[in-house]
Amino acid sequence: MLAAQLAYAQQLVNILNGKIGNADELIFAAERMNASDSAYVGKYYALTQNVDLSSVENFPMISKFTGTFDGKGYTISNLTIEHTGSSYYRSAFIDQNSGTVCDVTFDNATINALYDRTSSGVAGAAVVVGENCQDGVISCVTVKNSLVNAPKVPKAAAITSMNSRAGNTAVTNIATVRNCAVINTTLIGGPRAEGNTYGLMMGGIAGYQGTSTIEN
Repeated sequence: MLAAQLAYAQQLVNILNGKIGNADELIFAAERMNASDSAYVGKYYALTQNVDLSSVENFPMISKFTGTFDGKGYTISNLTIEHTGSSYYRSAFIDQNSGTVCDVTFDNATINALYDRTSSGVAGAAVVVGENCQDGVISCVTVKNSLVNAPKVPKAAAITSMNSRAGNTAVTNIATVRNCAVINTTLIGGPRAEGNTYGLMMGGIAGYQGTSTIEN
């Protein structure tokens, strides 16, 4: 019991210091951010080693991210997200990103977005980010050997389903994707419903690109 308590306490120290080295620490950080815990929101996080999520049946998607997630060149493997029901519009490691996600590889991810959003222009599925929002940066991120399965979702991509929404044409570079790669990854997107003027949009890097930047 004491050993378990000490291990848990050490994990808390690691996360509060911005260090993530295993699946438990990554899940804990995600859950605290989703609970709007000020000790975890808007912080700098860095991987300290590769993280294997094969024991996690359904990763708790990070709802809104405003800090920095620095992979330090490490890999997150076997990410699985399973979403059903009517409450979801996007499915990804991060739903809405207004921070920075950088220098990380996602290997063998499976995103199952099994809900019907064919009539929505803002619905999408991706491995890394659902919607890259204003000031969001995704840099040096690779997705490989992965699957995005969203048969009734109109936007599907590996990196981000939406790199900004349609914006004022006088505003430029409000979201950025740079130096990213997609390798051996399958995307399945759904048809548009009547009344959805946006239609089906799919892409390796981004399914939809607003007044933003994609480089290299």
